[in-house]
Amino acid sequence: MNSKRKIYRIGEKNINKQGLQMVIINYRDRHNIDVKFDNGYIVNETTYMEFCNGSILNPLFPSYLNKGFLGIGEYKTRENGIKTSAYVKWGSMLTRCYSSKYKEITYQDCFVCDEWMNYQNFAKWHYENYYLLENERVELDKDILERDNKEYCPQKCMYVPHKINSIICNRSNNRG
Repeated sequence: MNSKRKIYRIGEKNINKQGLQMVIINYRDRHNIDVKFDNGYIVNETTYMEFCNGSILNPLFPSYLNKGFLGIGEYKTRENGIKTSAYVKWGSMLTRCYSSKYKEITYQDCFVCDEWMNYQNFAKWHYENYYLLENERVELDKDILERDNKEYCPQKCMYVPHKINSIICNRSNNRG
């Protein structure tokens, strides 16, 4: 007799690679399960193998320097294995504000607004405002629109060419 026995896995718990608890809330078969995290976020139609090895990630978990999170939306962090310009700029901004290496030097008291902690929000703003210049780097600046600004946010930031940004930075350092 060759009858398949239904496996009951609803309620099984595991910890993912982010250190978050997840629980199976629907088990159709090993190739199709739904998982819920403690913060209520649900991942639909994943596999039991991904559940077991902890590779199901929660995009609402602040995984970038324990501050920024990837969020849910259309913007990717990589295309063809290469980090997107939005992800590079977002990561650099968070690093300047929250890495002890930078925070103690030139970015003391700087912070990122809550809206931009979500990569999806920053990426949308980035692609609406970013531009390319031939043979010159374009930088995210928080000081041109508002002098001595400490906050990275959509209303106070803009992209500027490196040459302009460095002139303003050097002038500020020399003259206060």
